[in-house]
Amino acid sequence: MTTMTINIDNLEVDCLIGVWSHERNIAQRIRVDIAVECDVSKAAREDDLPLTLNYADVARDVTFILEKCQFYLLESAVCAIQHWLLLPALDSNKPEINSVDVRLTKFSALPGSTLASVQGRRTIHDVQYEQETKEWGSVDVVYETKRVGIYRLNIGPGHCLPAHHHEVMREAELVLDKGLEVFGPDQTRTHLDTGQTLAWPMGHIHGYQNHGATQASLLCIDDPPFIPEDERIWQSQ
Repeated sequence: MTTMTINIDNLEVDCLIGVWSHERNIAQRIRVDIAVECDVSKAAREDDLPLTLNYADVARDVTFILEKCQFYLLESAVCAIQHWLLLPALDSNKPEINSVDVRLTKFSALPGSTLASVQGRRTIHDVQYEQETKEWGSVDVVYETKRVGIYRLNIGPGHCLPAHHHEVMREAELVLDKGLEVFGPDQTRTHLDTGQTLAWPMGHIHGYQNHGATQASLLCIDDPPFIPEDERIWQSQ
């Protein structure tokens, strides 16, 4: 086993985070520092990027979580990022992650040049995940606070997540894999690129079709956390 620490330092994200009224209305910049310990034996031997942790993917996912979750506390944000990064990959070629250390720093929480930060380390043995089986695939429940929920939706090859809407939850999704199309009530399908983001206001009808030969996933954020009875399947009239 070849264990290494992959670091991403000084990632800056503009997001709503904090408890005070001005923090709920004006985005502020925070710094993210991440250290991921993982087994990179196969990647090192093969000298092949798809076999290791992609820095760009980590930065993309973390940025999306911070921007869309709009946490009140840095502590909640740290825990959410840890849980997401420790979630076992569906691709067996990806390395097993042993631990994650996350530090978030606020530049404007205190007067002058004083910085406030929260840092925490968590190992794979510190987390447990619930997985729900669906007709179209599965859902990994990654992390939930009382205000927001983070999930990974895994749509099986050739399967369709039915068109639906929400009347309570607001939803944002990040495309993690190739092969997905999104559609609305008119069934017109639009190809989605990996890394593309989608935001669904309340009442907006949407569904997904996986035309790929392998499972395709979405990083999904619900505000408030997922409410089963608010998953309203659309029936054409």
